[in-house]
Amino acid sequence: MRIRFRMCAMAGMLYLSACQSSPDLPEKRTQKPNTPKKNEQVSPQEPGDEASSTKGEKARPNAPELASSTLYYDSNSSLESALNSADDRTRSILEKLRQPTGIWLLDDLSWLDATFEKAGDKKLVLVAYNINDRDCSGAHSAGGAADANAYRSWASGLASIIGDRDPVVILEPDALPDANACPNTSERLASLRFFVSELKSRTNASVYLDSGNSGWKSAEEMSELLREAGVDQADGIALNTSNYKNTQDEEAYGRRILSLIGLNKGMVIDTSRNGNGPPPNGEWCNPEGRRVGVAPRLLPGSANVDAYLWVKKPGESDGTVGYGNCGDNWIPSPFYTGQFNLDIALSLAGEDISQLELTPDEGTCQQHKEWGNCSADWMVQNNLCANTCSR
Repeated sequence: MRIRFRMCAMAGMLYLSACQSSPDLPEKRTQKPNTPKKNEQVSPQEPGDEASSTKGEKARPNAPELASSTLYYDSNSSLESALNSADDRTRSILEKLRQPTGIWLLDDLSWLDATFEKAGDKKLVLVAYNINDRDCSGAHSAGGAADANAYRSWASGLASIIGDRDPVVILEPDALPDANACPNTSERLASLRFFVSELKSRTNASVYLDSGNSGWKSAEEMSELLREAGVDQADGIALNTSNYKNTQDEEAYGRRILSLIGLNKGMVIDTSRNGNGPPPNGEWCNPEGRRVGVAPRLLPGSANVDAYLWVKKPGESDGTVGYGNCGDNWIPSPFYTGQFNLDIALSLAGEDISQLELTPDEGTCQQHKEWGNCSADWMVQNNLCANTCSR
């Protein structure tokens, strides 16, 4: 079967999808290798089902009101574009990925109010990802606000747009685990405290500070950072964003953090790609053989786990393929951080893409020729776009 790639435009080295109503740019690094456990739940389930690990637990006081909520699914997405153009077999595979996912917020928020209107009474999952010196230790998703003042102004603007609405908001993937590797650590922590305060004092949002994953910082290190970042005002912490760690490991890690903090808070866990657990070699960037995990669901009856969410959109790249060590051994087509790619999506849905013939289409080849990439190693090694590049 031949599947033709369709790629959206790139804005600099940081990809912003032109195919969606909101920008998508998640990425996360695994710091320590971790041997995967036996497969956990991988078949999608209806949101609202209670996970077996939380049955019978007593809900904590002042937990977010989630019982009557339904998560919002954005039908204007790269996945929907792929579904609309796919053959019957490919469509049946991709249907497994048709679940509510996080909406990533970069600098431009002009479209967000319309998205709230479109969602109606459905609950949005928003991922704030615009802190200055973003991804300062890895630079794969570098960028963000110009400085701390610009960032705090952006945070206040987001609070104004949200108003009395009640989305789930995950604050700044990587920002806390990266804090001590970034310039002006104290300023960063103060900015996050400000952001939490703005959201909790001016909106009805449920706010979770991103806290990395169980393979990155120790619970002791993370609890100290969270205290300084204002977790006492937040609803809890977010774990495993854009990563592959087993859900049970993240729950244990999260409970250890919350115990050290000494506050009765909750956690949300990204299960979008952890169905097979982490890769045995610790690869963080588009590792082969991963699968989607348990489908997104709100857990109003849980003591500490408020939700399993698909924060990362399955099918979007962790890094730049073709210009570094990011999936080059199994992904034959060049693309950029945050860009949707069909073979990654099919693999996460359970398809063995080694049995498929994958070729980039003419539009993709022409775009890479314009970027001056025809002499790049991936073009030579994989014999991609040979006809276009020879013209």
